Amino acid sequence: MSNWNILFNDSLRNFFGTAIKIAVKNPAQIAFMAKTAKNQREAAAVRDRFEAEGLHVPPVMIASITSKCNLNCVGCYSNAKKLRTDREITASHFRSILEQSVELGISIVLMAGGEPFMRKDILQTAAEFPQILFPVFTNGTMIDDNTVEWLKEHRNIVPIVSIEGNEGDTDTRRGAGIYRNALEVIASLKESGSFFGVSITATSQNHIKITERRFVNNVVKLGAKLVFYIEFVPLTPGTMNLVLNQEQKLELADRIDALRKNSASLFVSLPGREATYGGCLAAGRGFIHLSPEGFVEPCPFAPFSVHNLKETSLREALESEFLKVLKENHMKWKSKDGGCGLWSNREWVESVRQSTTVEKEAIQETVSLTS
Repeated sequence: MSNWNILFNDSLRNFFGTAIKIAVKNPAQIAFMAKTAKNQREAAAVRDRFEAEGLHVPPVMIASITSKCNLNCVGCYSNAKKLRTDREITASHFRSILEQSVELGISIVLMAGGEPFMRKDILQTAAEFPQILFPVFTNGTMIDDNTVEWLKEHRNIVPIVSIEGNEGDTDTRRGAGIYRNALEVIASLKESGSFFGVSITATSQNHIKITERRFVNNVVKLGAKLVFYIEFVPLTPGTMNLVLNQEQKLELADRIDALRKNSASLFVSLPGREATYGGCLAAGRGFIHLSPEGFVEPCPFAPFSVHNLKETSLREALESEFLKVLKENHMKWKSKDGGCGLWSNREWVESVRQSTTVEKEAIQETVSLTS
């Protein structure tokens, strides 16, 4: 097993160990976290067995379950793709994907959109798999009292409410009144005793403010036990000025490390300190991306694919020559401007996709002729 893979498994064990300590004052939360930690250990053992057989299975899948959304946020990568909603996966498709995920040892499925709560059929399907943890990144506008009660009953569905900092920052990007709505939802989740979090987009303009002790203390007081810092990735024209440069990335990482030592919450930075794992964890190294239509992609910001899980198995997608070539050449993904390396090198990624697609079709034709 590679050193970075061992480090990744160790990081997950430490993460859930810390989660248990943080949840110690809430009996329902600590029972859930203890069970979750056990599930994660068992899934890691499954992945280790496949690793010994020559198949590397990432622990994480990012599932963009819909491109539908009731907001129109500035710089939204999902809006930039302009996907057709009539081709999205069904709940039945998603159930099959999760069954395969359990068999392979994928144990964390980050659910994104669009707005995930516009696909309640998918969320209800996810609730059938308590052995998988589902952080759900949401704008919060579709979480009503009934939804809060449902989330309390299905603790493996963990709502992560998105804000952009203070009220002005959030409403400027997401729309008037969205910040206050988010606070109301967060208050309801806290009152219900649910384990929940917030996500904040880190940019060149706010990365200091959103990691200041005063701001973080206010977030923790709201009841958020999990705080995601998501580095901004430019996919729309005129947004390059928001991208963190390399110096700012390191500064953000250092400030988040300091927060971890002195706060009663968990802090996750994406993509975080990639150098620890020998580079970006996309393309199946640490995670894969499932598009709303069912395509397996290297990353949400790199919409390139040779397999659709409506037509092929998850294992076959993980074994694809496309992902293999990307993983073997992951040091080529480095971005000079601080954005997504795969997107910055998209011409090369597309050339790999095309060449491996031609090879895949040739193999399929040979099999067809000999069968």
